[in-house]
Amino acid sequence: MTTEELVAAVSNGDDEAFCALVRSGKQRLYRIAYAYLKNETDALEAVQEATCRA
Repeated sequence: MTTEELVAAVSNGDDEAFCALVRSGKQRLYRIAYAYLKNETDALEAVQEATCRA
């Protein structure tokens, strides 16, 4: 599925699509968090917190 298809499925309540969307963007989220925090542990925690809140 493309990102657009996953987003559409998530907006329709598809939990599996949400998990797939998170998995596909997790590495990018980590890189962004690490760029700001400059600490691996803090970046991982930030990504986990953001994922849980989503």
